Amino acid sequence: MTNLPMVLSTLNAEITVLTEKLSPIGFDHVSTAMDSLLSAGLSLPVNIKPEDAPKVYAYALAHVSTYGLRKAISKLIRGEYENINRAFIPTPPEIAAMARAETRTIVEDLARLKVKREALEFKPPAKNPQTAARIKEMVTKHKEQHAARKAIATIPQEPITDEKAEYYRSILALRDTGDVSAEQMAYRRVIAQEVRDSQPADDAQEPQA
Repeated sequence: MTNLPMVLSTLNAEITVLTEKLSPIGFDHVSTAMDSLLSAGLSLPVNIKPEDAPKVYAYALAHVSTYGLRKAISKLIRGEYENINRAFIPTPPEIAAMARAETRTIVEDLARLKVKREALEFKPPAKNPQTAARIKEMVTKHKEQHAARKAIATIPQEPITDEKAEYYRSILALRDTGDVSAEQMAYRRVIAQEVRDSQPADDAQEPQA
């Protein structure tokens, strides 16, 4: 993505705006909200004393955002909530629930933007040369083992003549070089087994590998 810095800058700006909207309210915000509702003609619930109202509502709204409370207060004054008594201020738990509901979309949008930013900023871990070398060695060894098994499977399993057995014994008597492959070793083991199978049971001897 050629314009990645610009995209990230836009995302960060949007995240900052939403984060600020979700900032928690202070006691002054609660007092202002209650004054607005009372000025609009709404009354306190009958079971809440006027002197206790600021403290009780502040406790209920402690973790609510400023944006959510303002939105809820505005809708209450305009009478946009259904199934409530518009003559009274909602109880502390009710108005707290209203304020949280007003920010639900913002919370979801903020989470989505953060996930998008993390995906754009993700960088795969740097390759470890030692790990890469070990993986290459394992792959090479696996290929050699596979070739060895394939070689064994393709060797005809039939009795050999005495002449051929003697020829195989001369090959087995030779010293191995330092770069014998797995396929060659597998073939050598097959030859040794054929030589053993060709010897009489009473005087069979193990060829020297």
